[in-house]
Amino acid sequence: MPHDLLEEVEPAAEDASDEEGMRAIGFRYMLRAATAGDRGSMVFVARAFDTGCNLPDQKQRSRREAMR
Repeated sequence: MPHDLLEEVEPAAEDASDEEGMRAIGFRYMLRAATAGDRGSMVFVARAFDTGCNLPDQKQRSRREAMR
């Protein structure tokens, strides 16, 4: 069985070469998973907005977003 399923996947159009770019992409995926109903992602995103930890530079600490 082949195991090279993701060899054709290319990085996102954003600049993912730096650490902040990777953090923004990862946070976007966590936000998408939280919106889809994944509880672990919901907790991660809520804590990130509440505490400011693990937020990309484009996002700001927001209790309103944490409660969403």
